[in-house]
Formats: sequence, C-alpha cells, structure tokens
Amino acid sequence: AGEPVEVTFTPHLIPMDRGIFSTIYATPRRPMTQEQLTDLYRTYYAKAAFVRVVDHLPATKHVSGTNFLDLAVRVVRGRIIAASAFDGVITQPNAGLAAPSQSGTASGTANDR
Repeated sequence: AGEPVEVTFTPHLIPMDRGIFSTIYATPRRPMTQEQLTDLYRTYYAKAAFVRVVDHLPATKHVSGTNFLDLAVRVVRGRIIAASAFDGVITQPNAGLAAPSQSGTASGTANDR
C-alpha cells in the first residue's frame, strides 16, 4: 500500500473438526466496487498455487486435507470484508515431485508469486 493500513483480523472459534476460518476487515484507501475488489484479489493471487479467490463463502470442509486457502472478498458499506478458510495443516503428499514454491513448505517465498 505504500502507507499504513488498518486491518482487523478475526479468527473464529466454532465447533468443527479441523481448520481455520477467519474474517478480515479493512478500510480501502479509495472507494471500490465489488468487481474491482474481486479483480484486484484475483490478479494479486493469480500465481499463488494454493490460494483460491472464490465467489461463495469459504468453508473449512472445502479445504480439509489440502494446502488450499479459499478466500472471498466483499465490499460492504465502503469497507472490505475478506473471509478465508484454511486447513491449518501443511500437507506434502508429493514433496519430491513439487517445485519448492508449490510444495507447501516454507522454502517458497512471497516473491515466488
């Protein structure tokens, strides 16, 4: 952003077998439409192998046992609300076959995007 941004991160404690469901709230620097926000997130995460920007509300059951993080973004009364679901466990079924940035390990960096 090039300047300070205020973000509120809320992990939820709910009865479920596994996973992390979070809601993140932010105030955009300029007004955005829903389409602009979704396009921005899809463009930013286009090369992130395990991030899926989805149109529906994410659910931990859809990411259970995977490396995927499902993310939905909405513009509500001028604020950004992002909801995400993540299993919380990094899996590596094909560790010897995957490239480092796609193996689910810490060896891949944000610069790999």
